[in-house]
Amino acid sequence: MPLVNAGTSFFAGFSVFGTLGYLAHISGVGVADLDAGGFGLAFVAYPAALARIPAAAFFSVLFFLMLAFLAIDSMAAYVETISAALIESGLIPEKMRRWTNIAVCFTCWALGFFCISQGGLYFINILDSLSVGLPPFATALTELVATTYILGIDRFTNNLEEMVGAAVAKHYTLFFRYLKFCWLVASPVLSVLVIIVSVYDRFTTSSKPLVCADPDASSCDGSVSWGIALGNTICAIAISFIPLGAAWHYWKVVAAKAGATADQGGELPMLIKQPTSDAI
Repeated sequence: MPLVNAGTSFFAGFSVFGTLGYLAHISGVGVADLDAGGFGLAFVAYPAALARIPAAAFFSVLFFLMLAFLAIDSMAAYVETISAALIESGLIPEKMRRWTNIAVCFTCWALGFFCISQGGLYFINILDSLSVGLPPFATALTELVATTYILGIDRFTNNLEEMVGAAVAKHYTLFFRYLKFCWLVASPVLSVLVIIVSVYDRFTTSSKPLVCADPDASSCDGSVSWGIALGNTICAIAISFIPLGAAWHYWKVVAAKAGATADQGGELPMLIKQPTSDAI
């Protein structure tokens, strides 16, 4: 799957830049001068290119059907992620999974009205540029640290080898070494660099074009203030779930340990099953 994903992105690059080059050529401008950034690529540049090819209506229908299926596919993953987190954390019982999915879908549908309102484009720009950049990389960095440095990279790879079987794992020794290098060094370093660049760009780049039709107008200053505040608030709320979730889980562990010690005099149950010597 990773190879298919990377290969599709690589192939799509030829299609995207070939289309943009064609549009720039027939328009007599440079590629940088096209309105092809962000949503302009899918809803301005590509439709303009499709209108100039044979059977334009047919390929236009296929193109927008593709966008619709991509949206449904992404939404299914998001809904399942939220529902699984709520259910597996114990906040909602398993028997309420169907209603949980319905509630998540309805909430996302209701929030979507902000994006199709008269100022919806500005809300989308705020979400796209200020709110969704840092949280994924902060989450990825936290997962990397928790997996490789807290759980332990050797224990984690032992679990992987146990799942695929020793007979299969012995043929992928070099591949497991490559994964260890990525998890221990490459991915954390790249994640930190991306976070640093994102924070630097946030404080050095003007946000006026995101929330103002005319960035040079004097009335734009007030819009920039609330726009930046809204984007940063959403970003902070998303990142805050990491320490809040860790604190809540730690409280559960401490409470379980206290209860086991007081009631039974036992030890804290292991949250992670230790591999036996035979399994290793």
